[in-house]
Amino acid sequence: MPSRLICSSSSLIQMLIKNNRAIRHPLSDGPCAVLQYADDTIVVVRADADSARHLKRVLDTFAAATGLAINFSKSTVNTMNVAEDHLQSLVTALHCRQGTFPQTYLGAFLWSGSDRTTDAQCLIAWENVCALKEDGGLGVKRLETQNAALLLKLIHRLHHPGSSAWERWATSQTALSDQSGCLARAHWTALRQLLPAYQKMMTVRVGDGSSTDF
Repeated sequence: MPSRLICSSSSLIQMLIKNNRAIRHPLSDGPCAVLQYADDTIVVVRADADSARHLKRVLDTFAAATGLAINFSKSTVNTMNVAEDHLQSLVTALHCRQGTFPQTYLGAFLWSGSDRTTDAQCLIAWENVCALKEDGGLGVKRLETQNAALLLKLIHRLHHPGSSAWERWATSQTALSDQSGCLARAHWTALRQLLPAYQKMMTVRVGDGSSTDF
């Protein structure tokens, strides 16, 4: 039952925040981002007093409706490129402490290396973030690994002819054994670099030799 309560509460607080049109995303007029893990929540919201006041009202409403009190004394307001006087108005509206960078959130070390930062400069401890949840990480998939897996599927398609028009075109332009040929673009170079890895995973059974490429 407790796990169901946490799950339902997480969904409720996301719905309340995202459906409130007065709480806006920093870069657009769409709903703000709400990131949750266990009982921790990060709300990425536009740095204006109006959004802060509406966010505080939603959080108070959530606490009153569910009985799950939010400890604002342990919560922080962390801003990027916001003037000090304006920052104080946000801190006052949310009744939170003023946070600073560097900051650690669930092992994700957020820091630009200086006391002033932008969203494009934050560094993240990806080794911790991409670790499995059962190992204490967040379970975020590595894009490099995902990309390699998708490219390996393309190589596999080349070696298992079917109804793919791309496969028929590609095999007419290159040799399957080493993927040499007239294709010299970056995408094809990436496929060629992954060919040894694919060959180590596969076994080959030669039939009559009519389609074998040595």
